[in-house]
Amino acid sequence: MVGYTEKIYRMDIPATTANFGPGFDCFGIAFNLFNSFYFRTSGHPGELSFHSNLSLNNHPKSNLVYMAFQQSIRQFSNLKTPPGLEVWALNRIPTSRGLGSSATAVIAGILMAAALTDKNLKLSELLAMATEIEGHPDNVAAAIFGGFTLAIQDESTVLAQKVPWPEGLSVLVGVPELQVRTQAARNCLPKRVNLEDAVYNLQRSALVVNSLYQRDWASLSFALNDRLHQGARMKLIPGSKALFGALRGSEAIGTVLSGSGPCVLVLFEGSGAERVTRLADLMKGTWEAEGVSSRVLELAVHNEPVRLKRSSEEELYEFQDILSREEELRRVN
Repeated sequence: MVGYTEKIYRMDIPATTANFGPGFDCFGIAFNLFNSFYFRTSGHPGELSFHSNLSLNNHPKSNLVYMAFQQSIRQFSNLKTPPGLEVWALNRIPTSRGLGSSATAVIAGILMAAALTDKNLKLSELLAMATEIEGHPDNVAAAIFGGFTLAIQDESTVLAQKVPWPEGLSVLVGVPELQVRTQAARNCLPKRVNLEDAVYNLQRSALVVNSLYQRDWASLSFALNDRLHQGARMKLIPGSKALFGALRGSEAIGTVLSGSGPCVLVLFEGSGAERVTRLADLMKGTWEAEGVSSRVLELAVHNEPVRLKRSSEEELYEFQDILSREEELRRVN
């Protein structure tokens, strides 16, 4: 189609945690767990071929990747009908768990539209567009810039800055066999908060940033407490209260909900296998005692910004083979 490139592209977009500690709708962190996307144009305008290891193939035009693509390509082009698109998506990030899977879909859709219209999109522009679609900036900022990010927005502006993540501060993520829908997690929050709780979170948000700079784990542990959202959301997550209580007396520096939950993020010093095993066993055992199955992921902070990469037919064929195996596993399980 005239006006659109006929190339193959790949992107790997990281998992993120948002609302980190007291930083509600502000603090985000990117991790080395990725959703991967390959895409190219097809010869049939307006048509979509979508292949995923999740159940997104059944209604491909209703998924968030394509919705973000459609909205974005209409900003970049004056054509009313979007080009035909072939997409292959390998989703490794658990969905509806508070690890930013929807942010990866939004960013993927925007970057697809930019690539196919040869739009040279700045990261700041990508942030503004992704925030408009996602509704809040913390997940998308971390996924776009990498690392630990501070993001703010008002009616006309979205800004994000990175804070260096200190070496030696490690992360475990408890992933329960539960899902919490974003809308339910939003609806359970109060419409207004009292001044005391607002000040409480403001104080601790400032202390989180300085504690990371100073590598002051004792202060960081104190600063990670929250009064704006975690208490309400933990009521939606069976076993979470028991889990936070068990981890409070352990080797963990701090424990927070990941995004709106139900995943739980645990910070600890170092990366020794024995310490990881002890914390992971404690998390899984506590949840199991509450009737909840779970698994634990050891993740590293991913510091690189998102990149769109040119790819080849050979690389796409290899990716399609991986995706086919993943789809078969999903059907079997």
